[in-house]
Amino acid sequence: MPAVVSCAEGVFGMSKLKQMIPSMFHRRVLLLAGMLAAAMLVLTGRLGWITLVQGGELREKAERPLVRRTWFPTVRGRIIDRKGRVLA
Repeated sequence: MPAVVSCAEGVFGMSKLKQMIPSMFHRRVLLLAGMLAAAMLVLTGRLGWITLVQGGELREKAERPLVRRTWFPTVRGRIIDRKGRVLA
C-alpha cells in the first residue's frame, strides 16, 4: 500500500524541511526571519523608488513654500532715549 502524503507535505516540501530542520522552534525562527527579510526588501525598494525616481519632484514640492518672490518695503522704527526723545 502506498504511503499517504498530505497536501501540505507534498506541495510545499514540508517533509524535506522537517528532515533538514527537525526543531519546530527553529523552523518558526526561520519563517520569522524570512518574513522580516521580505518586509525589509519591500521597504528598501520603496525608499529607493522615492529617492531615485521621485526625488527631484518631491524636493521641488517641499521647497516651493520656502521661497518667496515678493518685495515688502521696510519700515524702520524710531530710536529714542528713555525720556522719549528721538536719537536717530
